[in-house]
This record gives sequence, C-alpha cells and structure tokens, in this order.
Amino acid sequence: MPEKIQLLFWPRIGEAHQFQQTNTFEEGESNSESHIYQHQLPATTTTMEEELYKVIIVGDPNVGKTSFVQRYVENSFSSCYKGTVGVDFTLKTVKWSEERTLKLQLWDIAGQERFTWMTKIYYRHCHGCVIIFDLTNRNSFLNAKKWKRDIDTKCTLPDGSPIPCILLANK
Repeated sequence: MPEKIQLLFWPRIGEAHQFQQTNTFEEGESNSESHIYQHQLPATTTTMEEELYKVIIVGDPNVGKTSFVQRYVENSFSSCYKGTVGVDFTLKTVKWSEERTLKLQLWDIAGQERFTWMTKIYYRHCHGCVIIFDLTNRNSFLNAKKWKRDIDTKCTLPDGSPIPCILLANK
C-alpha cells in the first residue's frame, strides 16, 4: 500500500471544532482525485476572532527543528547550532482573514533520547504535529515512524483519534 501525502489546512473552528484535511492523494494520483476528511479538533478560543492552536515540532537531533521554527516565526536563520534542552515554544500570529486571527503555539521539542521521558507532558493538549527529518540523514527519515508511533500513543484528539501530523523534509 503506497504512503499517502497530506497537505493540511486549518479552517475556522466553531462549536463543532472540525479540522479539515484536504488534497490527500496517493502516489500516482493527481490533485483532481483529492479527498476531504474531517476530524474533531478542539481549539482554545482567546476571543471571538482569535483561536489558539498548540503544534508540536519533533524529530531526531540536528534535523533543523529550531531553524524551521525560527525561519517560520521570525523569517531569520542562524547557522550557529544550539541544541534545544527539553522544550522551547514560540507564538506565531497568523492573520487568516479580516475577521479571524490564528495563534500558533509552536513547541520545539528536543530530539535527544535523554528527554523522551518528558514528551507525554509536552504533547498534552496539542492540536497538530510536524515531524521533521533531515534529507542528508537516512536514519532521521527511518526514525520518523518512531516519532509518529510515539505521538499516536501519547496524544490523541478528544474522540480518541490521532492528532493530524505533517512529515517535513529539511535541509
């Protein structure tokens, strides 16, 4: 069975709290054959116009998790490597429309084995996940399945289904 490629979009979350996953297609399929899935996704609403989402960023050490977050939030890059100890989080505000603002709380979680015992605490109440691997490091790609299994066993949506995850190739 071929792996599925998923592009994720965050729609407006109302009382029913829905997450829409669109443009899901298997290898060989075109975008015209896309499917739409809906999941229950509770968001924390800070005001009528703002929604807060916790997104965890995971992957092996040195795959570029911190650089990804820094580039996305601050549009900057530093070539100096400084490993994350435990967890670091940053807030990214996204103006989705004139009436709506999303606040993404991005949790950059250390990839070192010595911090894995804390992951259940870090994963708590998250709405989504980005699993990052390094294109120049085959083991980091192979370990992406381990990260996904870890997330699926420690973090679920209120209905028990797995949280939405994106696999991101870096470097």
